[in-house]
Amino acid sequence: MQKLFPENATILLLGDSILAQENWSKWLRRLDISNQAYGGAITQQIRWNIGKGFPEKTKLVILNGGINDLFSGVPVEHILDNYAFFIQQSKKQSIQLIINSCIYTENQAEINQKVKELNEGLLRLCNREKIPFCDINTKLSENGFLLSAFSIDGVHLQKNAYQVWSEMLLELITSAP
Repeated sequence: MQKLFPENATILLLGDSILAQENWSKWLRRLDISNQAYGGAITQQIRWNIGKGFPEKTKLVILNGGINDLFSGVPVEHILDNYAFFIQQSKKQSIQLIINSCIYTENQAEINQKVKELNEGLLRLCNREKIPFCDINTKLSENGFLLSAFSIDGVHLQKNAYQVWSEMLLELITSAP
């Protein structure tokens, strides 16, 4: 991954297609972003990809993942273990980390129950470790389901959802130490 990291990038985005499919430089109004998210990514793959650490110039990591894990049957505890690793690695390197909630699906109640369980665990982790948690579902979902107005296929997001999400992230980035 470090070879793909642009020279001027200080913000690293890691995650799955939900994060990968947008131009975050546009949404966050910054040119120092490297989006290394990719479709189908599970948290264990993201963990392997960072190997022994984040790229040297990284100041902030924005992390989003877990839905592909859940679709693949990965237990919530394993996903939380991977997030705990990301937190430890960011602290070891003195890098700020923002963890996004796993986004609900539009119509899959069984998966959404796991998403709820994962997000509750992520919130506990973030609170304990004093890591900013961006709970996207507060704005994009209702009653534990992604609103159809924000979804293109029941899982992935429309442009209007990225507008909402980016505003939430901008607040967290500007309030960061």
